[in-house]
Amino acid sequence: MNARILIAGLLVLAGAAWAGLEIAGRERSPSAADRPYAVDGDLTLVSARPFRLERAMRHTWRAEAPSFDRGVLAVLRASDPELVRRRPVATPVVVWGDETVEVMNDGGANGHIVVILPLLGDREAADLATRPIFFGAARLAESIRAADAIEEEAAALARGLGGPGAEAIGGETLVLEDESALYRAAGALVAEHSPSEKDLIAWLKGDPMTSFPRSPERSGSPSPRSCSRRRWRRRERISRSPRSRRR
Repeated sequence: MNARILIAGLLVLAGAAWAGLEIAGRERSPSAADRPYAVDGDLTLVSARPFRLERAMRHTWRAEAPSFDRGVLAVLRASDPELVRRRPVATPVVVWGDETVEVMNDGGANGHIVVILPLLGDREAADLATRPIFFGAARLAESIRAADAIEEEAAALARGLGGPGAEAIGGETLVLEDESALYRAAGALVAEHSPSEKDLIAWLKGDPMTSFPRSPERSGSPSPRSCSRRRWRRRERISRSPRSRRR
């Protein structure tokens, strides 16, 4: 009997302690408006061109991995190149409006990155003129949900960030066959704006004999900042397929 009473008492105490920790955690948790989304550093839109795919692809730089067949292929310039450099840790995610972008390269010495932004639903490229481009919280892009990205944009707007304007967005829509063709187009932009990234350029252009360039800090696997592992593994299968070799 005494043992049962002792156990029951310990369970009551444990429950009270857990409840106290939960309440304290809620009291310490900042509201969405107070969360430190901001990262010091600016992103400037250099160019942006809409594209359309004949075969849809997945946006694996978001938790839900939605399918899309329209988007914008853009070049951004970071005020601090270190913020876009590949590292083996979670680093600030690049967000445009309420959507994460897929970053294709490290930015080299000049901080120029090529990005893919999906256009989901009825959104058009012209809508992006008023949506801010910014560094979000440091995390893996593929862990961010749609609701998280919406909160990120709300915080950016509260800080007074505005859109890039319509003058840098436009041009004739680029019509491409599939994901592989889009990556080759991105590789051409990397070659133009960050030519020192030679291994990555060759890989993006679909050279089946070129392995993915590893992070200098961790040679065993691609860094979480620069890529979604699922996307890179799938891209490597595409680049090594007989169909890709014939192109």
